Amino acid sequence: MVWQKGVAILLLLVACSMQSPATGADFSTQAGAQTFIENFVLSRLPDPTGDAVTLVMNSPAIVKEGLRSWLRAKMVDSAENPENFNRYNAFYTCLNGDCDALRELEKGASPEAQQGQESTEQTSGKLAANGTSYQKGALLVGPISLPAEWTDFQDILFLDQGRPYIIVGEGTCSLWDNPPEPDGVDSCFVYAKWRIGETPQIWGQLELIDPSIHLSDLIEKNTGKPAEYNPSHIYEAVIIGEGKMLKARVYDGGGYSDNHGELKISVYQAV
Repeated sequence: MVWQKGVAILLLLVACSMQSPATGADFSTQAGAQTFIENFVLSRLPDPTGDAVTLVMNSPAIVKEGLRSWLRAKMVDSAENPENFNRYNAFYTCLNGDCDALRELEKGASPEAQQGQESTEQTSGKLAANGTSYQKGALLVGPISLPAEWTDFQDILFLDQGRPYIIVGEGTCSLWDNPPEPDGVDSCFVYAKWRIGETPQIWGQLELIDPSIHLSDLIEKNTGKPAEYNPSHIYEAVIIGEGKMLKARVYDGGGYSDNHGELKISVYQAV
């Protein structure tokens, strides 16, 4: 009987670990997780205590998979309500490993607390193409690794004809064997001082097909001016689908055998 009591206590502890100490949220089931998220999005939680990320990341795999489909549907339903859309999207992106937006929401879940911050983020985060402004919606795919030594293009995502998407290129790699300094190029620029001096230059290493364009050129097409070097090595641009599979690779006009590292590409909804 002692072992039975021990098992019962262990099961109780596991169940409790899936609950928020502040709200009693149960992420061991999809229904419990959806209730928590709905309350969070609609700002009915009186005082979030910073445990939403923990609940999401520790939920069972089967719950996570169900939540992804449910959240995608909720984001479609919230297309006319940017505030709710962004909150659903924060949970969705956290399920895919990027919890920064959800952590920001945890700092103040009410619309009043978020109003000033959101207006700034939405303004600074907008991108433009064909005279229309967009911002990132749900993550559709990525980050996908693009090894610098691979010569072939990789399939990324089928892009619907005429539909806008947001492409994000990130990371650094090297195009040389045993350079004096590691890495040296990112998705748009070469910044290796031993190679080009103090000022980074546009080389356009992230190459796309369907549509066929380099990310650096796509940025210039969006903005009407050359891409600007970003020390964090993250670049974004709006791309219009051609009804084909988007492909990508690291471009190197001088051969691939001496390359090292990887760039990464992600595709988001443009809303």
